[in-house]
Amino acid sequence: VSLGKLALLFFVTQGGFALVWFFLHWHAQNKTQAKQVYAIPRAIFNVFFISDLCKRLQVEQQKQAVEYQWSPARLSLVFVTAFGVELAIAIGVQQDLLDTGWQFISLVFNLAEFYVLYQFQLVANRVMGDPYGLENKTITPVNTLWIGFGLFMWVSLFIALFSDAPTP
Repeated sequence: VSLGKLALLFFVTQGGFALVWFFLHWHAQNKTQAKQVYAIPRAIFNVFFISDLCKRLQVEQQKQAVEYQWSPARLSLVFVTAFGVELAIAIGVQQDLLDTGWQFISLVFNLAEFYVLYQFQLVANRVMGDPYGLENKTITPVNTLWIGFGLFMWVSLFIALFSDAPTP
C-alpha cells in the first residue's frame, strides 16, 4: 500500500484502519508461509501478534536479500506500549476517572502506532518490489466507506468533548 494512502486511512479513522491493515498483512502471510494462521483473530488481537508478524517480515526480507535497516523487536515494543497507554486512557475516560480531553492526548500514542505501521509498510513494500506502494495508491469505494466512518468518529469525539456539562 502506498504510504500516503496508509496515512490517510489511519488518521481519518483515528487508528481504526489498523484492524484492516493487520488483517491484510496476516492474509498475505498465509499466501507465502507454510504455517497458516487465522487472520481475523490475529488482526483483532494485533497487540499480541505484532511481534510474530514483524519476525515473519524480517525472515522474508532476508530471503529476498532486501537491504533495509529496522528493528522488529523495537517496533513491537513501541506498538504494545502505545496500545497499553491508549487502552488505559480509554478506560479512564469511560470510568469518569479522566476528562474526555484525555482522548486527544491519546491521539499522541496513536502517532506511535502509526510509526510502527509506517515502518513495517516501508519494509513490506520493498520486499514486494514496490518501494513506494504505487500498485495500491488509489482510493477505492471501500476506502471511501472507511473515510466516512472515520469522519463520523472525529465528529463524535468533538461532540463528546464539547458536550460535557460544566462542573459547578
